[in-house]
Amino acid sequence: MEDWGHLPCDLLHRVTETLLGLGGQDRVQLIKTIRLVNKHWALWGSKTVEQIAPKGMPLATVLKSMSERFLCVKDFTLSGCSGIDDENLVALGAKASVSKVDLEGCSGFTEAGLMAVMGSACLVELRLRGVRQTTDACLQRLLSSTALKRLDLRYCDKTKSEGLSALAELTNLQHLHLTACQNVTDAVVSRMTSLTRLCHVDLKYCDKVTDEGVRTLAQLTTLEYLDLTRCSNVTDGGLRHLGALTQLRYLFLKQCRKTSDATLQHLAGLVSLEFLDLQYCDRVTDAGLSWLQALTALRHLNISLCDRVTDSGMSVFSALTSLQDLNLTYCRYITDGGVRRLSAAKSLTQLHLVNCFVVTDVGVANLVHLPALTSLDLRDCALIGGNNMTFARFLPALTCLNLGGCESVSNSALQNMAGWVALKHLDLSFCRRISDQGLFYLSRLRRLEHLNLSNCPRVRDYGLLHISSLHSLRLLDVSHCRGVTAFGLKALGSLPQLRIIR
Repeated sequence: MEDWGHLPCDLLHRVTETLLGLGGQDRVQLIKTIRLVNKHWALWGSKTVEQIAPKGMPLATVLKSMSERFLCVKDFTLSGCSGIDDENLVALGAKASVSKVDLEGCSGFTEAGLMAVMGSACLVELRLRGVRQTTDACLQRLLSSTALKRLDLRYCDKTKSEGLSALAELTNLQHLHLTACQNVTDAVVSRMTSLTRLCHVDLKYCDKVTDEGVRTLAQLTTLEYLDLTRCSNVTDGGLRHLGALTQLRYLFLKQCRKTSDATLQHLAGLVSLEFLDLQYCDRVTDAGLSWLQALTALRHLNISLCDRVTDSGMSVFSALTSLQDLNLTYCRYITDGGVRRLSAAKSLTQLHLVNCFVVTDVGVANLVHLPALTSLDLRDCALIGGNNMTFARFLPALTCLNLGGCESVSNSALQNMAGWVALKHLDLSFCRRISDQGLFYLSRLRRLEHLNLSNCPRVRDYGLLHISSLHSLRLLDVSHCRGVTAFGLKALGSLPQLRIIR
């Protein structure tokens, strides 16, 4: 046992790498476990730590620990750290081993301190989301970090077009986040074409980007991820060039309200596309959706708030054999007939029909033909529940159900739901017809973890006795339930892990 407790450091390293190679192991958690064995293993473990996220700890203390125990740290997540000032950032920047720094939302330092961190030639990843001290001078300083691959400047609103254009010299850059950097212009985007390794670009809320900017972006044929959310000056004329990005896997066009069916026609050739967000592209119609049939790799599609989409458009989804997550929120012209057509999309695991207010139990009953469905969101579908949800027993795989605001849901509906033994998350908020008797039926849902009963006025203390047997329950919301008192909540004392929202 003594020999085992004092294995040579190189052998400990090989054992660790072997365990990680077997899969299912997280490096950080494994090192934490190793450090608990004995002092020898703890010392070795400390020397192998490569990343730290010291929440609530002064940065000066962290830096001292680096020099004494954690000698190999390369990755610093400081968003929860205190005492971040210029002096400590200068000390951090002087560490030759530093390759990743995350200062998201941090303050207490000036431009000078930030520039000290940016000068490292070994820097590979820098996250400055919401760091308003970031200026053009900082970005010029960053040009010394020639190894930089990932840069996050989201909400760095003091950066100007001159500084942003300079980023074109970081030729190893692969990931670039510029959300809400208001000075990103077509000229800045044009400079990006020199970044031939760029695969991930985020231009969310950059409303100075126009069709010309999108046209030049399309020259970056290595792009796999592109976010143009709320780039309000982009139209079909620019988006048609995206057809050249044949490696694109993720595309966000959310709130690009000048997008129409013409854009979808040009996206039809993006056969690698897995994720497409068209939320609030309210010029898209059923005819445009028909162009998506060729996207057989598509797994996630969001067409919420596309209120020109009707039942006819639902037929396209049977051809999308990889589609797992479909969001039809606020598609107000979808009826029971449209849901019936959806039932041919056998690969669906998540379906959002929020505020599809003409859909009834008759339509939802067709979802029994979707055996893989695990999550169903029917919020504010006022006509759901009137037929007591007799289809419930035919969706055995369902783990998450949201019926918030479905005012037709009654105790009888909950009785039929009792067969959903796999259910873990259930939202019944604003279901004003359910009462304590309904909670009796819910007591059969032994795997339930989250239950929302907020604004259910007929739920009272007695009903809570029924759910006190749900030992898996972790979160219960009874806010604005006038009949629930402190006395009733005492009945849940047998569930010590339960968090209650009142």
